[in-house]
Order: sequence, then structure tokens, then C-alpha cells
Amino acid sequence: MAISKKTSSGLTALLLAAAMTGCSDMDSLEKQASLEDQAAVEHLERLTTFDLENGSVTLTPAGPGRAVVVGERDVLTTLDPRDCHLNGNPFEPSNTGLNTPGEGSTLFEFGSVEVTESNPVTVTCENMPSEIRVIFEERRS
Repeated sequence: MAISKKTSSGLTALLLAAAMTGCSDMDSLEKQASLEDQAAVEHLERLTTFDLENGSVTLTPAGPGRAVVVGERDVLTTLDPRDCHLNGNPFEPSNTGLNTPGEGSTLFEFGSVEVTESNPVTVTCENMPSEIRVIFEERRS
């Protein structure tokens, strides 16, 4: 799984700060950056990927933004969108694929919703044949 832009830019800032302050302990900086990257990947994996087979999942984001439910094309062929809901609203599959560099497949959007810590995203589905994902797009102020 790719590292988020936020983590990547944090790593760059950390290395730049070390260079500017003359820090010579690159091992400890690399270890800190590695731990931050590992935590970010674990956080993303925990929040963005889940398997729904006759179930329901509620995810609470760390901050405000937009949650987008996506899946591969085969989900569209075997899924009745009326059987799946995003915060109570039926899925509305898009015919346009989303580019997902490094993943080797095109994902399709099933729906999106604005989310906050007090307004989590809930996905329910009957007979889900394949893995789907929720992608969080953070809103920056």
C-alpha cells in the first residue's frame, strides 16, 4: 500500500529540518520516519479496506472530509446497488473508473458522503461478492 501524501511530505519535512539544524543522527531520524510511515500504513489499512459479506461496517474518520466507496468492475456486474447503502442511501455506481496508480486495476465509485468525527460513514450490503474500499479525502483548512 502506498504511503499517504501527508506522511510523505512529513518525511520530507523531517529530513529537511535535520539538514537545516545540522543533525547528524540520521539513523534515529530514519527510524522515526520509518515508525511514522508504518503507523500511517497501518492506519490507512485499518480505515480503508474491508470485506463486506452480508454485513455492515461503520468507520469514524480522524477529521472532516469526504468518504468515497469504491470497488472493482466485477462488483458492478454482480451487485444490485439497491442492496447496498452508504449512510442509508443506495449506492449510485459511476461509469467512470478512478485512476489508482500502483494498484493494477481501475476502481469505480459507488457513492460518496461528507464525514466528520461526529458523522461517520456506515456501509451496509447484502450479498457483497468482492472487496470494496472506503477512501477518505481529508479536507484541509
